[in-house]
Amino acid sequence: MEHDNNLDFAKIKYTERWFAHLDLMGFSNLVVKGGIDDVLEAYEKALEALEEKVAIHKGSGVSHTWFSDTFLIFSQGKSEEEFKIVEQITRLFFQQLIYNKIPVRGAITYGGFYSQKRKNLFVGPALVDSYQYGEDQKWVGLIITPSAVKQLDDLSASELYKSYFPIPSTVMRKKHSSIIRGYKFQHGRINRARNGLVESLKEMMSVAPEDVKPKYQLAIEFATEDS
Repeated sequence: MEHDNNLDFAKIKYTERWFAHLDLMGFSNLVVKGGIDDVLEAYEKALEALEEKVAIHKGSGVSHTWFSDTFLIFSQGKSEEEFKIVEQITRLFFQQLIYNKIPVRGAITYGGFYSQKRKNLFVGPALVDSYQYGEDQKWVGLIITPSAVKQLDDLSASELYKSYFPIPSTVMRKKHSSIIRGYKFQHGRINRARNGLVESLKEMMSVAPEDVKPKYQLAIEFATEDS
């Protein structure tokens, strides 16, 4: 990371924004075990999927970046419209990864955030909140954190998270789950006969190590239970 000696961190103004953080699961283990071909293939697919989704909203002011197995998507401001765009890009990216059999977990949040892509500088409570809620999950999944839910409620825009549902208490390790909302792996119209995202989860679970299978099972049960 570059450093600017003229940058006064005390004067950084944090802007309230919508922020999403996604991690590719099992990525580090692949690297350690020497599965570099699998790592590169997964990473290439992930980048292609992200660029495709971001291109849909070119000019909207929503930004994205990545490093290692982590992807960040964030708005310039705090409007309802910006939430819609961040949520859509994040959700479509998440879906594409699942369809490509790449396990991922993520969180959409709201809070103060400072970014300067030119200097690769990203600072703020929104990043910390999203990261903590992302890491705390014990499943393959995408959630909306309490801070984002509260902000949407304050904007009288709770309809914007209507496709996200309360999650089971078993999903989180330490975080209190009652206000957290989870994505139900729905893509367009719900087809109970066959859900391609759930089918992908089942295929990934079938080849996953035994100690990892519960992460898929939790997500499958959540996706298939009646809301």
